[in-house]
Amino acid sequence: MDLLVGVFLLFYNSANRRGRWVAVTALVLAISLKIVPVVFCFLYFKDRRWRELGGVFWTALLVSLGSLFVFQGAPALNAKAFIES
Repeated sequence: MDLLVGVFLLFYNSANRRGRWVAVTALVLAISLKIVPVVFCFLYFKDRRWRELGGVFWTALLVSLGSLFVFQGAPALNAKAFIES
């Protein structure tokens, strides 16, 4: 997770678009491992970079919901087990 946060910080102010999306991807992966990196979303909010903030939100949601389909069992049962744990 620390490596992903480091990649995010490295590419956050990248001059090109691809670098900025590398930062978004690294932040999403870090958030999917642990909730603490959500704090870095405030950087996007502070700088009014709505497209990147939306990318973080929607991609994190997609990764989180997509993981319910990967594990054995029905997605509803996986969600229930996740919430109860």
